[in-house]
Parts: sequence; structure tokens; C-alpha cells
Amino acid sequence: MFLDRAAGGGGRLCVIDSQGGYIVRPQDAVLTPDLARRQIQGNEGYFSYKSKSPGTPEARTVVFYFSRFQPWGWNLSAFS
Repeated sequence: MFLDRAAGGGGRLCVIDSQGGYIVRPQDAVLTPDLARRQIQGNEGYFSYKSKSPGTPEARTVVFYFSRFQPWGWNLSAFS
């Protein structure tokens, strides 16, 4: 049910634990060590980066926002 939801106009949702492990993620989403580290180190954040998807000619800008759910130590993420 969570993975069926889009964030905004076509964004994606992901949840990681306090160690950077996936709780919930889209099947094709890949969380690099740098993205996991950024989330684990902060309670909330926003950043963007360039990413090239397979089958696309050029890299695109990915916008990433996360917020920590303190009771469980999970980071909830939305990205485009």
C-alpha cells in the first residue's frame, strides 16, 4: 500500500532504519552509502543530486527530502 503512493507529481517514497537498511522501498530504488549517511546523520533534510537511470541518455536532477520518525528511528523519504 505504501509503495503504491506517489509523492507529489510522480515522486517516490522510501523508509530506512537508523542503520541505513531498507524498511520499505520501490523495487528499483537504490540508496547509495552517501544518501544513507546523510539521512542517518540528520533528523530532517533536503538535497539534490544528479543520477542517470538505465536507458536514459542523460543524467537528471533528483530532489530528495527526508524526515526522521523518532519513536522508531526510521527516516521517511520522498524523492523525484
